[in-house]
Amino acid sequence: MRSGNRSKLLPSKGVLSIGALVASIVGVMCSYASGSGEGLASSRWTEQRILLSGFEFVFRVPGGESSASPSLPTISKVDLGRDLPKDRPSLVVYGHSWDWEGWFWQGVFGTLTMHVAVIGRPDDYSKDLMALENLEELIDRNLTRTLGQHNEELRQKGVRGSVVTPPEAYKRVTLHDRTWLVYSLVGQDRTTYVTPLTPTRYLGVVFFFVDNSRAYKTTWRREAQPIADQIAKSLELRKAE
Repeated sequence: MRSGNRSKLLPSKGVLSIGALVASIVGVMCSYASGSGEGLASSRWTEQRILLSGFEFVFRVPGGESSASPSLPTISKVDLGRDLPKDRPSLVVYGHSWDWEGWFWQGVFGTLTMHVAVIGRPDDYSKDLMALENLEELIDRNLTRTLGQHNEELRQKGVRGSVVTPPEAYKRVTLHDRTWLVYSLVGQDRTTYVTPLTPTRYLGVVFFFVDNSRAYKTTWRREAQPIADQIAKSLELRKAE
């Protein structure tokens, strides 16, 4: 066969360039496939440790982080008396978020955010928080007050769809020999775990599920729940050595 005919059977440089371009685009699209994107590394978990006076709070979290919601600085050592005076009702000691990403043109479908905070008993409540029934009573009272004000402001503005109400029930779960109160608000996708530290201080862990799926069909919320559950199962409050 003459070389002229053979050259017609070989792809031109232009065809090779287009093929390389298509392969590159496909590679980028695959890297942004829906599900657990770069914002979550569920195969890589690390242990976190926070000293709270005579306690050590230990929990495990997955790798990765949100690109839109930067992590809060972790406070690894807290003196409950000095760092949580009466004029400071709470102190967030850990805050982290993980994204569920779609294709590169879809952006983030949803975000799981976790906050850990130490909260103090208000001056107008005198009962011992080491009793779970008192802690539940205080939390329910605080939620009723704050959410009532929030909902009234929304009603005055004519906004009806964003009303949030206190939980319908409080559950008690045992994690590593420690009993926690667990509750979820009605009208807001978040779950809170609380447990006493002292007669005047308690520990709270909140999981926020922020939906950004818009009109896209996605399973991000279903995938985020077992991640939050796995973190929650690792929560361990123990006496510091």
